[in-house]
Amino acid sequence: MSSINNFAFRRGAALLCVASVLSGCATGPAPGTPPTQPGTIKVQYSTTFADGSWLKETPQEVRMVKREITGKVVAAQVAFNILMLATGGGGGFQTFSKNELKGDRIESTQRDNLRNPTSTDFVRRLDDRVQAAINADETLRQRAFEHPLVVAGGNARLVYDALAGTDEEKFALKSRLQIYKRKEATSLWSPSVIVDCAEPSGEPLPHAEWAADDYALVRTSLQSMLDSCEGAVLARLPELLKE
Repeated sequence: MSSINNFAFRRGAALLCVASVLSGCATGPAPGTPPTQPGTIKVQYSTTFADGSWLKETPQEVRMVKREITGKVVAAQVAFNILMLATGGGGGFQTFSKNELKGDRIESTQRDNLRNPTSTDFVRRLDDRVQAAINADETLRQRAFEHPLVVAGGNARLVYDALAGTDEEKFALKSRLQIYKRKEATSLWSPSVIVDCAEPSGEPLPHAEWAADDYALVRTSLQSMLDSCEGAVLARLPELLKE
């Protein structure tokens, strides 16, 4: 099943959030919450992306999306579609992307190499780097920021490269990760500034290469992706913090 809910659910959730003045759904402070002290900004993790879509849970480990998972999802959708047609409920095949699938747990005796540090270590490190950049800027040191810098998603998975073919199955490490911030002194409907860190790890590799040394390559590749994302955020920090 997809780890990201479909558009109808996203729209419904967004309407519910608006109706409740973002209580319980917003990633930023509730209305009336005072801004942070001048020269500081809150960096926080969220499962909710800037467009309102969300992950069902905070990712803790890197998972694997194999060809067979896509086959099972397609079969389930076809069966559901046939059932709806038979009962007079109409049809309509719902498309999905392999990059939206949650994937299976990877079996390994060394779990540390499969740990996903996005919601913990990465957030803390980004917080330190952003705060250091603010401290080095006299103008930013005078400003108070109401809306936080949000680290969203980060569900890292080894995703198969090609669905068809008889060649050895290859995988690329992928993560749907966004860093975004609502602009200060704007309306609720103003778009957020978004840094999209969804670039894959590189050329797809056979499973055996990823699995070598208890998936050590997974750990180093994911860290490299997070380092690159951190650099992209710092490069666009003036835009993210712009009033």
